[in-house]
Amino acid sequence: MAVSPRVISSVMLLPVNSNRCKLNMKKLLLPIIFLISLANFSLAQDCKTCLTKKDVLQDKTKATVYIALERIEKGEVLVRVHNNTPWAITFVTYLDQNVVTKYRSRLCDGQDIVAPPDKFEVDAKYQIEILPPPSTIYEIEKLPSSGNSKVEDKKPKKEELPLPSVMYPDVGGSDTALLSGRSLLFRIKRNHLVGRVRVYLPYSYEWETEERGGYPWEPQHRVYFYAYEYGLDKKG
Repeated sequence: MAVSPRVISSVMLLPVNSNRCKLNMKKLLLPIIFLISLANFSLAQDCKTCLTKKDVLQDKTKATVYIALERIEKGEVLVRVHNNTPWAITFVTYLDQNVVTKYRSRLCDGQDIVAPPDKFEVDAKYQIEILPPPSTIYEIEKLPSSGNSKVEDKKPKKEELPLPSVMYPDVGGSDTALLSGRSLLFRIKRNHLVGRVRVYLPYSYEWETEERGGYPWEPQHRVYFYAYEYGLDKKG
């Protein structure tokens, strides 16, 4: 049976139509793939907003976070906590409502928080670490006759620590941000610096907020104020 040339022509064209269909499918898929990639990139950007390419230390001669003496006043010591990192840090303070409302900022995760201006004075919730008594002191005493030595135990005297609590103040407060490169002032009771004690300010980095599940699972960071460096650890 003879085959019509028109039928042969139709059969020959079938592969061509199939390739066109594949090309059309590719054209449809390309925009979808692009949109998915764009969405993933946006999510990745959101996850990386807390990262930085800057140097960790703003001032390379100083620690990341540190407390320095500002001045000594009657019954109190005014100190300044410095944030020498490219991130915000947070710690607990007691602020008037007008301050809470007036000074606001956003952390790297988008959280809205109170952030007082540079060199602003706050009522910070610092903590007092009571050091254990010193271990037994061994005094070596030479015997003049034999040249031998004997070891004599000397028990340390108990010291009375003038501390009402290990935390001051011990209730309430709310998170306050200290932004990168800024400092805030706060006061420490003079008698909290006397004796075998160390005063420190607990703080968190901005990605360790409770909203991001950071508290209480993240490690606690502490910045100490070393009273002995200024001769403030003695009564007087």
